[in-house]
Parts: sequence; structure tokens; C-alpha cells
Amino acid sequence: MIITKKSYDEKTKILSKRNLILSEQFLEMLEKLKIENLNIASVGNSISAGYSKCDKILPFLMRSSIYKLSDDINYYSYARVRRNEEMNILRWYNSNILHKEINDLNINDIVVKESSYVEKHWNGKIIKNYEEMANKNNIGFRDFNLLDNSIIIYNGLTGAFTNSMRKGSASDKIKILTTFKKDIEDAKLVLTQMYLDNPNTQIYICGLPNVMGTGIISFLDKNIKDICKQVPNATYLKGTIRNSFFYLDGQKEFDVHYSQPEYLDLLNNVTETMIKNYVPNMLKNSLICRLKEYSLEVERESTISKGCELAITKIIEEEVEKHMNSFVLNNQTMHGTMDEVMKYYHKNYLSTFPCTPKEKVIGKLSESKMIK
Repeated sequence: MIITKKSYDEKTKILSKRNLILSEQFLEMLEKLKIENLNIASVGNSISAGYSKCDKILPFLMRSSIYKLSDDINYYSYARVRRNEEMNILRWYNSNILHKEINDLNINDIVVKESSYVEKHWNGKIIKNYEEMANKNNIGFRDFNLLDNSIIIYNGLTGAFTNSMRKGSASDKIKILTTFKKDIEDAKLVLTQMYLDNPNTQIYICGLPNVMGTGIISFLDKNIKDICKQVPNATYLKGTIRNSFFYLDGQKEFDVHYSQPEYLDLLNNVTETMIKNYVPNMLKNSLICRLKEYSLEVERESTISKGCELAITKIIEEEVEKHMNSFVLNNQTMHGTMDEVMKYYHKNYLSTFPCTPKEKVIGKLSESKMIK
């Protein structure tokens, strides 16, 4: 399918308008909740870096109206166009790579990867945008995750997978599911490490680009959803349909990266997901963390003890009271959040909460679901 200029312009106009509305709603939510000094980072691969071969190149967060509307949010980018496999992302994180360092590497990636394309189509102007992003607060990647009120928008799981598709032999392509499994296992390591360091950081994981709307991506995305079930502070959101072929200088080209309207569509999905999940995630992350910490505290005294039922009641009631006003202000109920906490508690009871009174916890969480 070839996108005409008319349909491109119409789609961009509609999605831009939608992005502005959602961005205003997101900022209004932050104001109502009195969230100050919010930190947002795009993390991962070339999509999180905002790269495109078929369209203009611009840092991911700069594409959103949120960036244009709010100077009160701190923006970061820990993403690269090249060498962005999940294991490399974990190395960036564990080495606490500085914000300016990784952005300087990314600028070099763009120049190396598309030097003639950049010079011909954009006259080097895009580099100024990436330099603006590079010169934000120069904090290490791991240090960013330790900040209060932090959000990570994660695009990944395309490193080894994409390499096998673009550069590999026929036998490599047959092993595509094996290479994707490696990406998944490595992504789980990255996200688990982030969670262990700060369970209150909210991580929004984007699904894979849905190339031409093929069913294979839905199948692969099930693995990403499974990670989100295992890492409590991770929330899945669907990727965008990618029209992967375009014409450049009369030649038909393949590009797995998004065009500008497709980036807008993805950002709209991200913003909608954050509006819907920001308050519930605050409660879920905090409550799971406190129950886990209580179980560890009890285990230090006795590995066979189930703790004190009154202590469990106090933890849950305190968390409900602490977050109740935020749910009211955001016109949401706790029902779905408590369901998610119960599912995670059930599935991980023996490994994470063994020294808590299971029946009491389930009963109290069920009781809290009824709160309006």
C-alpha cells in the first residue's frame, strides 16, 4: 500500500489535533494530582530515538505536544539508532551511562547510518534537535530511574530480531522466533533490574510496529504482555500499524520505522495509556512493594511465620487512604487495580510474599475493591 501525499497530510492533521487534546488532558491530570517535577524518558531502540528513514527525523519526545506545552517536565532520552539490542540497553543501565554521552552516541549513529540522506533531505537541522535533547540535565541512566515521579516509555525487542530479518541468511530468518526469544529474555533482565532499583517508576512498554497489519506481530506481542505480568511496574500498550514500504528518489525502500503520522498515532496510544493507568499504577506499585517488604521483614525473624494480620490490614488501609483522593480526582475506581494486585499476589505468593497471611491479604484486597 502506497500512502499518497493527500492521505498523509489528512492523517497527520487529524492525529496532531488528537495529540494536542490528549497532551492537554495529561497535563491537566498532573495539575489536579499536584505532581511536580515529573521526569519522562524514552528508552530503547531507534523508535525511542525518533528515527525514520521514510520521514523526518526528530527525538521521540519532541514529537509530542506535551514537549511543546510544558517546561515543568524533565525530558530525557536513553535510546540509540544503532547497537540497541536489549543486552546493550542493560549495559547502558548498569554502567549508569550519562544522558549527554548516550545522546552524543546517538547523534553519531544518525550521521553514520544516514549521512547522505540527512545532508540531502534535512541539511543537518535534525542534529540541532538531538543536540537540544542531549543538553538536558546530564544525569546517569540508572540515576534517572531512582528519581521520584519518573516515567519510562520503552521501545525495544527489535535488535537481534531485526538484524536477522535485514542482514541474516535464509537459515537465520527461519530462526526468527529463536532470535526474538533472546530479545524477550534480555528485555526481562532490563526491566526486572529497573523494577528492583525503583518499583515506583512507571514503565510503559510499546508493542512492536505492526508491519502492514500482519498477524505475526500480535503473536509476538503476547510475549511482551507476559513480561508486563511479571514486572509489576510495567504496562503494555499496542504498537502502531506500519506501512513499511515507501519511495525515495524513485526507488522502493523498506523501513520498519514509523512515519510522522505513525509516530503521532503511537504517541497518542502512549498518552491515552498514561492517562488511564497513571493513578492506578501509583497504588499498585506502592502496595505490592509494601507487601513484599513486609514479607521480607517477617522472614528475617522466622521463615515459617505468616506475620501479623493487623499489620497487613494497616498496610492495605494506609495505601487505600493515601491514594483515594487521586482516584476521585481522576474519576476512577480501585476495582481493577485491586484485581491486578490480587492476580500478581496469587501468582507470586511463594516467591515474593511467603511470610504473609494469604487468606487475610486476599480478603482485605477484595474488600477494598468495593470502595467507590
